[in-house]
Amino acid sequence: MRNYRYRSYDRRHSAWKKVFGPKDFSACCISGDKSTIYATEVTGYIYKSLYPFTTWDPLTSAGIQSWKDIKCSLDGSVILAVSNSINVSTNSGDTWTESFKFKAWKQCDVTRDGSKMVAFTGSSTEKCFKSTNFGASFSASGISGMSPVAGCLSDDGAVIYAANGNGGIYKTINGGVGWGVLSTFPVNSWVVMDCNSTGQNVFAASSTASTLGYIYASADGGLDVNRFTDSPQHIRKGIACSYTGVEVITATNTNNPIEVQVSKNTGLDFSGVFSYQGSLSFNDVGCSEDFKVLVAVSSGTTQGFVFVKY
Repeated sequence: MRNYRYRSYDRRHSAWKKVFGPKDFSACCISGDKSTIYATEVTGYIYKSLYPFTTWDPLTSAGIQSWKDIKCSLDGSVILAVSNSINVSTNSGDTWTESFKFKAWKQCDVTRDGSKMVAFTGSSTEKCFKSTNFGASFSASGISGMSPVAGCLSDDGAVIYAANGNGGIYKTINGGVGWGVLSTFPVNSWVVMDCNSTGQNVFAASSTASTLGYIYASADGGLDVNRFTDSPQHIRKGIACSYTGVEVITATNTNNPIEVQVSKNTGLDFSGVFSYQGSLSFNDVGCSEDFKVLVAVSSGTTQGFVFVKY
């Protein structure tokens, strides 16, 4: 496993705009076609905005919940949001279906056509939950002891990654029929993951005391893994990659500088592209398929904002 280091702040990428807030934001996503952004409150509503992201509306039909993550399809019409339940909309947030209540869901993912979904709870007795019918139903998939808190899936739904909150990273290449552990990734306290359309480029971030904020990246489905290390080390709450997986965005949650960081070489190294002056913490990031529009959300009732670069 090769180690890579942090590159200095790049001020050429500083055209970020504060477009909404203050609210206590927990998660965000942007449709692959750049048309729609969704942002969730720690406890509150899901908010929706259409390009150029000047007007934001609460999706009241989803209710007030303690939102943990949100993902959407290429055109933004299919949405998966997790709290203590799984919430799915197939009509751009007009109506919602709620299922699997009273579980501590952590992270989720959706294919670009919206037909396949995964959700992760992290409970010691749980596995990955997947849907192949636009969220109409979910079924458990995995092996004993998996307890995934994060993960992602390829566009065809065949490749799924699932990261244990205090263990290894698991992978299936047949839609969950069989699973195995990726020995190239160390046992760790994983917090977030993402992968590209094919599932070959995969990224995972950790948060243990000894590997605080390390980003692990693979361009071959986990056969060879590179570790990116910055200084000071950071806890990370979000990571997202482009359709090809060449570009990656992440954000730091602790230790100054608190900033958004970008890689344009499949996670080999990252440079700081945006740092906001204030006592905020970035909670999540997102990007369009072509990496032309980037979004980040921060938390705090007075320091929680949606930031966009396009």
